[in-house]
Amino acid sequence: MRLVRMINFPPSVASCCSGDIYPAFRIRLASVLRRVFDAHSDSWSIPFSLGIAAALFYCVSSQYSNAAEVGDTEALTVGEVSPWRNAVASIEGYNSGGQVLVRWATDLENGILGFDLYRRAGGSWIKVNTQLVVAENALEGGIYEIVDPEARAPGKFRYQLVAILETGHSLELTTREIEVVEATNSTVLNLESVGRRLTSSMAANTDATKRLEVKMELGQVHLPSSTSKVKILTTATGIHFVSASSLATLLGQTATTVQSWITGGQLSMSCQSNKVVYVPGNGWIAAGQTGPGLFFYAEGIRNNYTTTNVYWLGKGSNTFAVVSGGNPTPQSPGRYAAVLSAEQDSVEARSTVQDPEEDFWFWTRLTANSPSDTWSPAPQFTLDSSLIRDSTVNARLKLRFYGASKTSHLVKVTLTDPSNRATVIGSRTFSGIGLFETEFSFPSDLLGVGANKLTVQALLDTNVSASQLYIDGYELSYLKLYNTIGATAALEAGSEGSVGSGSLVMTVPGFGTANTAPTVLVFDVSETRNPKSINNVTLDKVGTWRASISPPDRSRRYAFLQPQTKASQSFPSGLYLVNPTNLSDSTNQAAYVIVTHSSLTSGADQLALYRGAKFRTKVVQLDDVYNEFGYGLSTPFALSQFLKVAYSQWSFAPRYLVLFGDGTYDYRNLQAAGDNLVPPLMIKTPYGLTTSDSLFGEVVETGIPRIMVGRFPVKTTGEAAVLLSKIQTYENRSLTPPLKALLVADQPDLAGDFIQNINDVEAYLSPAYSSFKVHPDYAPAPIDRGVITNLIMTSLNSGVDLFNYVGHGAVDRFGTVPYVWITQPPVTPNLTLNPVTTNSARLPLVVAMTCVAGMYSSPGYACLGEGLLRASNAGAVAVVSPTGLSQDADAVWINRRIMELLSCNTSSRLGDLVAQSFALYNRQSQTARTPVWIYNILGDPALKVAAVGSFP
Repeated sequence: MRLVRMINFPPSVASCCSGDIYPAFRIRLASVLRRVFDAHSDSWSIPFSLGIAAALFYCVSSQYSNAAEVGDTEALTVGEVSPWRNAVASIEGYNSGGQVLVRWATDLENGILGFDLYRRAGGSWIKVNTQLVVAENALEGGIYEIVDPEARAPGKFRYQLVAILETGHSLELTTREIEVVEATNSTVLNLESVGRRLTSSMAANTDATKRLEVKMELGQVHLPSSTSKVKILTTATGIHFVSASSLATLLGQTATTVQSWITGGQLSMSCQSNKVVYVPGNGWIAAGQTGPGLFFYAEGIRNNYTTTNVYWLGKGSNTFAVVSGGNPTPQSPGRYAAVLSAEQDSVEARSTVQDPEEDFWFWTRLTANSPSDTWSPAPQFTLDSSLIRDSTVNARLKLRFYGASKTSHLVKVTLTDPSNRATVIGSRTFSGIGLFETEFSFPSDLLGVGANKLTVQALLDTNVSASQLYIDGYELSYLKLYNTIGATAALEAGSEGSVGSGSLVMTVPGFGTANTAPTVLVFDVSETRNPKSINNVTLDKVGTWRASISPPDRSRRYAFLQPQTKASQSFPSGLYLVNPTNLSDSTNQAAYVIVTHSSLTSGADQLALYRGAKFRTKVVQLDDVYNEFGYGLSTPFALSQFLKVAYSQWSFAPRYLVLFGDGTYDYRNLQAAGDNLVPPLMIKTPYGLTTSDSLFGEVVETGIPRIMVGRFPVKTTGEAAVLLSKIQTYENRSLTPPLKALLVADQPDLAGDFIQNINDVEAYLSPAYSSFKVHPDYAPAPIDRGVITNLIMTSLNSGVDLFNYVGHGAVDRFGTVPYVWITQPPVTPNLTLNPVTTNSARLPLVVAMTCVAGMYSSPGYACLGEGLLRASNAGAVAVVSPTGLSQDADAVWINRRIMELLSCNTSSRLGDLVAQSFALYNRQSQTARTPVWIYNILGDPALKVAAVGSFP
């Protein structure tokens, strides 16, 4: 899939290979020429001999790939063609009230904006859709349907499906004759295709979600030393109150004792190693009741991994300042610049965003000239009566976009006030893939009190064929009068504050209408980690009670709150007592480390008990890793840091690491699947972002894993028990030579000569393995899936030690047709492996260097690798496969090294074999484009691989 620059040649040159070429030779010729182009890809000057080669390659590839018949499809480079050539899993037609409903499913998508569908009629191609059918652009693929109003059912029709790429080019995916049939089920028409892309409709895994809920942990423990601390979780920005009684319950102390610590300054607070000052005071504890405790200002946090910030309270010291508010004479409420920010994370864009630390979650996706070209967020933003509407004063709207195509983008922004008056406030153009922030300025009287509506429309710019973009969020700045808004926001003294007696005065109304003056607490939060308590606050009543202070300057920010009112203050989302686990202590020693989620501890203990017969083992709780190496924040970098410390400081360093629990790229559980129990790392690839476990093992930055990493992708202890039982059976069986290998190849195409690859594998494995090969013939011979699937099933049922697959794949399948696949909810009640096998006595190690078959990290969605592991008494004992798109040449190289090591090693464990292949891969020529870290082990990295030396 390496990008090759396209060169135009005269017809006399291009026609030199117009005749039929034997398929095997044609594929191998293409492969050789592709390598030639790779070697010269950085130079615009290409020798004439290479020009002839390019002509041959162009002819071969065009002839073999069944180039588009639609006249307006554009010429593409080889690099643009390869990733999507086998994207279409099925295309079918159904009778829909006499019209034809065309439904198609894709195996995987990357860099696809949408689809156009054409029908052959009268010698030409007629476009069926009037607007672009927007693609999911997901590695899991998608399912689409469109009604062809001009085609009458029943009958046979010839359709062509064309993809519109992020470059703006169009690419023919498939041309097929479809016989229209009656639909037997309007929802699920094809069990093999429906259900592969379920992100928008998946049901939440309620059990897993419950496991991830924050719950208060109570323990009868004193605050014993400077090393034990209270962990305070916050999800909002602003002043927070922690009652002495809640801390006392947690610590097993009386509220009086805890309050004496607070007021005596005997406790210390921090956030990410930075000291945070708290202020003692009385806050809300129950309806109509206040009680002693402490106030602190919590800063918000928002990244790909968490929106929960963590504060630590422990033994130490605390000093806070009290500043006079000046007891000023109240003035009419002044005005200040308020900011309303809004962002939602509903759509992921891993194939578009290139930086693992850049936000890849967006509010929505807009595609110009499609049904999804307009966005109006719900809920609409509501402004209260403190809004200042003034045609001479401008409000400002800042919008954050992210270009998803390499073309030019044009957006139009409209504002509609509560009276339904719509005004276009501007339009903007920008180009390419990446972040674009822009600001619109408009008269503030275009806003209204009540619900205001924002609308953004994506349009096609001049001479642009396609445009797609994401909306990340917006920020509205406008003037309003001071009013009571509570602890989650801070009021600025601002340039619009009222001036009385020569001093700046802030008068804030809205503290109730009771006969007696309320308690109003005021904090200077200009320095968020060092809030100051304000005294000498003037209270008066003009309709409602008002609080007035005299700020020293206009740059100060203040929080006003009424402790009797719960809504005026924020509270932690969780409190925990954390005792030290000392994971960084040099006295620790374990060759085999298991990191697990608390809900899976019993299963992890069983694995540790089994491995304890050969290794020093240690089970580590993920929360302990977060607390000691990540300041309590939920981030995979804490796990990386733990492993680096353990490798460099433990008296016996880890060699094997098991991530005991499922993990996904949905770190914040945005899609409610609840299955990110042990998070992976994110890495950059040529095709966007994907997840990696292997990278955890690079504790020394040499490109070589020093710790061999594997994952048990399980959500329950029951699933873990199934996998452990498989491992025990595999490692304790009696083998009769020779070792058996099942070698399966896909039908060759421009991506590679898979049959030749598998023939090479047979040679690498001989004589250690007796190989049984299964593959279709070279094109144009049809693929008989039934025959191939039956051969695979028969071989697996007879028992094999190694199952090696080379060819095309998808998240849920091996093969274009496919040959081995899984079905999962909601298509079936449970995850099901196809074909059904009963090979429990001799389970294989599966090595599948095919795209995304090991991508365990889709929330709420299993990959084929997971299906092979979870299958009881069937499937596989371990799977080595990539989580992302894999270049064929790179995959073949790593596959060869693993096969060679399997054939000659007599005592290696799986992780050692994979690590050795990684080391060799990273030392080779720098022409490799696939990051080695996308290849991962699903299963136990310490698995004792069946080898020649296993025989008595």
